[in-house]
Amino acid sequence: MLIFIYLGIDILFLSTYCFLAVCIRRYKKKSQTIADFDNLSLKLISVRNFYVHNTIKYEYSTRFCYDDIDKIVRMEKKDEYTEYDLFVLGHELGHSIDSCRNRLFYRICLLFNILTWIVYIASMMFSVYYIFNKGKIVIELDILYWFFIMVIVARLIMTWPLEKKASNYSLDILDEIGYKIKDIKVIINLAAISQCMFYAILFLLSISVYLVVAF
Repeated sequence: MLIFIYLGIDILFLSTYCFLAVCIRRYKKKSQTIADFDNLSLKLISVRNFYVHNTIKYEYSTRFCYDDIDKIVRMEKKDEYTEYDLFVLGHELGHSIDSCRNRLFYRICLLFNILTWIVYIASMMFSVYYIFNKGKIVIELDILYWFFIMVIVARLIMTWPLEKKASNYSLDILDEIGYKIKDIKVIINLAAISQCMFYAILFLLSISVYLVVAF
């Protein structure tokens, strides 16, 4: 009975996650096109450099992201850019600012991010193996799953403040260059909730699989 409750909650969370993704996608499509994105992006980067008194490297890539290992901001190469793209660039620059000011916290987040996927994949592989080879398991699933639960909960707790702070930095940088984006604060909250729900889904799914294996 308990497994069905967890699966039901997981499906509810997954449905909500998909709904939020649709809302964010619709906002992206309606976002106004920017003609002088290159000029505005350079202004954002200049403000970011002023905030932390160092220079960030940047390059064009397949998506917007901040690489904390190489200390570089990557911008998606597109034919045309929107206001949402400008905000996302500011968001990634916000991560770079926060990384400079809270180095230890970012290192911990990076560690937990790596641990999350390693332990999650390992737990699922052992579960599948255990289902087909009962009694031949090489590691206690209890230990593996509880370790995964601790890692995922820690990652879940870290995600909200991490993403919100980067978004707030983005808004501050946009304010510095005198640029306002309509309704962006609503999308910021939806995106932060969406990321948290992603880890919550992993958490609930792992418990559901554990219950199947254990009982």
